[in-house]
Amino acid sequence: MATKALTFPAMLWVAAFVASVLPAFAQPEPMLTTILSSPAAQFTILGDPNHGNLDRKKFLASDEFIDSLVAAHVKKVFFEYTHELQPQMDNVARGYVTPEQFAVYLTETGMGFSGARGADGQYKAGVYLGMMIKKLADKGIRFFAYDYRGMTANSENAGKILDRVYGCYADETKSALMKSNTISAAFEAFRRYAEMRERFFDDRYMAQTIVAAAGTDRSVVLPGAGHVVNPTGLDLWLGRKTGKARVAILYVTGELDDYVKYMLMLARDTGIDLDRSPDVYYNLLEHTASPNPPDGDVKRLRNAKGRGWLGPTC
Repeated sequence: MATKALTFPAMLWVAAFVASVLPAFAQPEPMLTTILSSPAAQFTILGDPNHGNLDRKKFLASDEFIDSLVAAHVKKVFFEYTHELQPQMDNVARGYVTPEQFAVYLTETGMGFSGARGADGQYKAGVYLGMMIKKLADKGIRFFAYDYRGMTANSENAGKILDRVYGCYADETKSALMKSNTISAAFEAFRRYAEMRERFFDDRYMAQTIVAAAGTDRSVVLPGAGHVVNPTGLDLWLGRKTGKARVAILYVTGELDDYVKYMLMLARDTGIDLDRSPDVYYNLLEHTASPNPPDGDVKRLRNAKGRGWLGPTC
């Protein structure tokens, strides 16, 4: 039976129809791909301003995000999470464990996600992480988990205390003496702030291990946003001042004001400046990017100044 060739207008209609029924996330997102494709930058750091936001975790597991990495020729992804779970994550990448099984393992072992609410939130966060790992592997992109205890554990800097304030709390004798002179609840709060100070100082060594693992490959790093606003931030050690690293904050509409408020509070509590801005803010649902987004007073971040340590010390 003879077939009739489509006219050019009909071909355009068919192309438009096919594009409309294909999932939107089946193609790279142009704005994000542009952010990831800076010619001079080996590292693109995508900061997370709210660990509990499942929309961001879902986005990182989407084909749209993965295809944007492929389009930008990204070869490695570094994710801030417990490095001791790397073997389990490698099993997900190889297909030995499903994302759902991985999520159950995380919830059963208590290796959850800060900020994710309730058992359902924890489970979904685990599934999304597993989905991202598997999709990355299917595209030939290697996944690494890193944290201040993990990837640095094999370095010559393992076990070193970098912050003098935290050193007081890490020393059992000095800590006990300080605690005896402080209201218990206040002391525990200050201990947490001291631990955060140490984590910020650890950015230097986390960057060293990321650089060693990345080699010359274009890489994406996914840390909490606090690691790119402090004065010794991860981005600086990865080469932001020379253009080797760029920073974008991934956010959804409505959360930037809370992010800035949290940085203002954390700067006060830790005594450390947390006032550095990213190169761009990227709205992951609206696919817009700007250094001064319209839906958040990010200029207030410049006021996130530490005024020195206010808690007990030795």
